[in-house]
Order: sequence, then structure tokens, then C-alpha cells
Amino acid sequence: ELLSALPKHEPPLTDAQLTALKPLLQGFPKTLPSAGWLGKVYLEIDPGFAIPWLEAAAEAGDAKSASELMRCYRDGRGTLKDSNKMVEWLKKASDLGDPRAMVFLGMAYNNENVLPGLISRDDAEA
Repeated sequence: ELLSALPKHEPPLTDAQLTALKPLLQGFPKTLPSAGWLGKVYLEIDPGFAIPWLEAAAEAGDAKSASELMRCYRDGRGTLKDSNKMVEWLKKASDLGDPRAMVFLGMAYNNENVLPGLISRDDAEA
């Protein structure tokens, strides 16, 4: 399989090589074990292409991909800014065990001024 040859961490691939690889990846299922890695790599050169890969990895339980998606929706990177989706992915990242997401979400539930209008104070959740 093409993707089994790809490294799991920082790629020794150039941007040009990643761009050339992109059409080959279009037909691959997003359920591949490399989905999170691909999403993170493509965030640098084509954030819009990265979003579905990150979503697939996050839905499969990758907390780091969920955190990346939270930042993408917060900043409008590869997608439109969307506060509701940002909170959705923040919660997912927290549920998956991302320590920073857990701390930030706890702060948001403890102080409604952290994410005003998006998360209300909730002592049980904090």
C-alpha cells in the first residue's frame, strides 16, 4: 500500500513531493492509520486538503488531530471560522485526553468569560 511506506512523523518529503502525492491520495479512504499524520503534514501546504484527513483521524480517536481541527476552526485555516465547530472539536480533543484541551475546557466551564456565548459556567463539567 502506498501510504504504508510513508513515515509516521516528520516527513523527509518536500512540498513539491507532497503536492505530487496529493492526487494519488484523493481516492484513498480516510480510515488509513496515516490519516492524522497526513492531515498534519498537509496543514502546512494545503490546509483545505488536510481537514478531511484530520477529521477522520479525530473520529478514530486521535486527540492531536481533534486539537488541530479546533485550531483550524478557530483560526479559519483550511475552512471558514466556526466557533461552534471549534467548541465541538475542543470537547472532542478533551474527551480523547488532550491535556491542553482538558485544561482549557475546564477553565471555560469554570468561567463563562473564557468562551462567552459558547460555553456556560458548569461546575459539574469544570
